[in-house]
Amino acid sequence: MTYRELPPPPDLAGHVQCLWSWQGESGGAPERIVPDGRCEVLLQLGDPYEEQGEDGAFSEQPRAMCSRMARWMSRFSSGTSASAKTFHP
Repeated sequence: MTYRELPPPPDLAGHVQCLWSWQGESGGAPERIVPDGRCEVLLQLGDPYEEQGEDGAFSEQPRAMCSRMARWMSRFSSGTSASAKTFHP
């Protein structure tokens, strides 16, 4: 996975902590993501990513979402890319 983080434009800095993007790699293994409790708006580009549920099964996630990550998650992101913004708490 390739992850890139950028500061927000000055006019958004009072509300947005950062802008970020990531690109999954073909044939990659599931990745464990640490929750940070921040609200994010995410737009998936390319193949949809899959999130592993508590039962161990992976399910496809929406292409666009706004949510707060409040628990650990395992994500399979082969062939996927996304862009997002993370808001200040």
